[in-house]
Amino acid sequence: MSPTEPLPWTPAPVPLDEPERLRRMLRLGIGEGQRHDFLDVITAIAATTLGSPISLVSLVEESRQFFLARHGLDASAADRSVSFCGHCVTSRQPLIVDDAHNDPRFAGNLLVGGPPHVRAYLGVPLFAGPAQSAIGTLCVIDRSARAWSPAEQLQVARLASLVESYLDQLTYRRVWDDSPLALVVLDGDGRCLRGNPAFARLVGRSLPSLIEQPLAACILPADRTVLQAMLARAIGERDTPTRRELRYVRLGGEVVNGGTSMSPLREVDGQVVCVIRDISLERRMAAQSGIVAEVRRELDEPIARARRLVRAVPRVEGKEADDVLGQLDAQLDTLAGMLEARIGDIGARVRVESELHASEQRLRSLVENVLGMLLVIDDHGRIVDANSAAIAGLGRSYDELVGAPMQLVHPPFSDALCRRWFALADGTGTRGLPEAHATFVRRDGSALRVELRLMTMDWNGPGRLVVIAHDVTEAFARETSLAAERDDLQHQMESSTQALSELRELEVALKSNLEEKETLLKEIHHRVKNNLQMVASLLTLQIDQMPDERSRALLGESVRRVRSMALIHQYLYGSVSLERVDLGAYARSLAETLRMTLAPTARLVVDANAVEVNVERAAPAGLLLNELLTNAMKYGLPVDARARARDEGTSADGAWDVRIELQARDGLIRLTVRDCGRGLPDGFVLHGHPSLGLQLVATLVRQLRGKVQARNENGAVFQVEFPLA
Repeated sequence: MSPTEPLPWTPAPVPLDEPERLRRMLRLGIGEGQRHDFLDVITAIAATTLGSPISLVSLVEESRQFFLARHGLDASAADRSVSFCGHCVTSRQPLIVDDAHNDPRFAGNLLVGGPPHVRAYLGVPLFAGPAQSAIGTLCVIDRSARAWSPAEQLQVARLASLVESYLDQLTYRRVWDDSPLALVVLDGDGRCLRGNPAFARLVGRSLPSLIEQPLAACILPADRTVLQAMLARAIGERDTPTRRELRYVRLGGEVVNGGTSMSPLREVDGQVVCVIRDISLERRMAAQSGIVAEVRRELDEPIARARRLVRAVPRVEGKEADDVLGQLDAQLDTLAGMLEARIGDIGARVRVESELHASEQRLRSLVENVLGMLLVIDDHGRIVDANSAAIAGLGRSYDELVGAPMQLVHPPFSDALCRRWFALADGTGTRGLPEAHATFVRRDGSALRVELRLMTMDWNGPGRLVVIAHDVTEAFARETSLAAERDDLQHQMESSTQALSELRELEVALKSNLEEKETLLKEIHHRVKNNLQMVASLLTLQIDQMPDERSRALLGESVRRVRSMALIHQYLYGSVSLERVDLGAYARSLAETLRMTLAPTARLVVDANAVEVNVERAAPAGLLLNELLTNAMKYGLPVDARARARDEGTSADGAWDVRIELQARDGLIRLTVRDCGRGLPDGFVLHGHPSLGLQLVATLVRQLRGKVQARNENGAVFQVEFPLA
C-alpha cells in the first residue's frame, strides 16, 4: 500500500437484537449529561489499576455512543461508525486490541489517526434485561501498543459486573417509583427499610419519615397481631405469599383499607416486600349495602310486639286497657328512636349510592364516547351489553345485539375461540394471537376489519369479557396498497442500490485520482519553494563578494523579492487548500520577516483580516506588499531621528513606525502601507519613476487590474485597491 492511500477500517455491524437493545437502553431512563458518581469511581479504578490514560463507561445508541462516565477524556460522545465499543456490543464478547495499527478493523479509524489516538483497547460488554442485550461497554484505552494480560482482562470484567448491577438498580428504581401500587420493604422486625411514593400517599406521611419506623405504627392496633402473623409466615414460608386486609391510619385519623400481600425478598434473607392496594371504596360499598338488611332484622321483633299489643286492646277494658295502651306507647317510642337512629345510616347509603350512580354514569359516558365499539361477552359467548358506537358500527339495534351469540357479528367465533380470548385478556394465553385483528359482519353483510383490545372485568355480572373494537378497514386497505407500493419501491431500491454501488466505485476512483493530484501539487509547491530558497541563498552568498554598497543593496532587494515568492509557495504547501492563500496571514509573516531583516527594533502594526485569494493573484499581491514594505522600512524614518543617529553613531531603528492595513469589502481588496517618515517629495508621480521598486509597484498594480494612490499623511501612504478575483 502506497503512503498516500488511506488505511482500511471496518465500521461495527448492527447487532441482530438492535430493537430490543435500544428499548432496554431507553428503560434505563438516563441520558447524556447526567452525573453518576459511582461510575466515575469505577472508571478511575480501571484506569489506575491497568495504568491506562483513558477509561470509559459508554452506551451505544442508534447512531452514536455517549459516555456515562469518563476518565482522561474530554469528549462526551463519539460517532458510532468509528466506535470501538460498537464492535464489542455487536460481538457480545470482550474486545481485545493490542495494537490498532496492525488490526485491519481499526488501522484507518479516525480515532486511531486522530484524537484520542487509540492504540490499544480492552472493552467488556455491558448487558441489561432478561434477554441480556448488550447496551454498552466498560473499556480502557492506551495510546501505546500493549498486550493485555489475562489478569488485566479479569479485572475489567469484574468492574463491568459492578457497572451492570448499577444499571439494573436504575431500571428497578424507575419501576419502583412509578408503580401505582404501594410498595414497602420490611426487615424481620417489621421496620420500613424503603418504600415508594405510592406508599407515602397511602399512609399520608412523607417518605423520609417512614424509613426505619415500624409499619405497625401506621396500622390500627386491632390489626397489628395480624401484621405480625403475616410477617412471621412470609419469613418462615419463603415460597408462599400471604394476603390479608389491614387497616392503615393516616396522620389526620382517616382509616384506609389496604389489601396487603407480603412475600419474601429472595435476594436478601430476613426481608419481605409488601404490595398494598387501597380497597377502601370497595369496603364502604359492601358495608352500606347491608344497612337495610340490618335495620330490618333489628325492627322485626319490636314491630311484631306492637302488633300483638294492638290486637289485644279490643279484648281488655278498664285499668288493664290503660296498661296495654301504655305499653303500646312505650313500644312506639322505642320504634321511633330506632328509626331516628337509622335515618343517618340510610341517608349515608343514599349518598353512597348517588356517588356510585354518578360514577357509573361517568363510566357509561366514557364507554359511549371514548373507547370506540364495545361489546361485553359472558363465558358462554353471548353478548350481554353494547355501546352506541357498536350499534352504529354494526348497523344493528341494542335489542338485536344483547342476548345474541357472538357469531352474529363474528361468524368464526366458537367456544374454543371464546376460551382463548378470555385467556388472552387474563394474560395467561399465548401472546401475539392472530385474533388481535378480526373481521366483523354488519347487518347488510358488508365486512368490517377491526383491531381488538380484550380485558376481563365484572360488568353487570362476574367474569365478563370486554371487547373493544376499532374500525381499521380503511387503514387495512391503505396497508395493502402500501404493501404493493413497498414491493415496487423495494424493486426500485434494488436497482438504485446497484447504480449507487457503481457510482461509489467511480467516486472512490475519482477520490484516489484527486488525492494523487493534490499530493503532486503539494510536491510541486514544495520544490518551487526549495528552489526559490536556493536562489535566495546563492544571491546572499554573492552579496558578500560584491565590491560596492549599491550592488549589495540591489542584490539584497532581489533576495527579499525571491523570499516573498517562496513564502507564498510555503503557505500553499502547508494549507488545506492548494488553490487559495490567506493574504492576511501572509502579510503578517512577510512583515515580520522584513522587519527582522531591515529594522529589527522598528515598531510594526499589522491590521489584516483573513482574506483568501487564488494563487494567480497571491503572487503579484505578495510582491507588491514586499516592495511597499521595503520602501517604508528604508525611507520611512523621521528626519530628526536620522540626524540623531548619524551624530551619536547609534542605531535609530527603534524610531521607525510602519502600519499595514488589509481589508476586503464589496469584492475589493484594500491594501494600505503607512510610515512616519519625511513623506513623498513634492510633485511625486509613481508612473515613470526611476526607482526599480516603484516601477515594480506600478507594473504589479496593472497586473492586478487595480489602482494605487500615493499621498502624504504624517508620512508616506500607499493605498492599493484591486478586485478579489
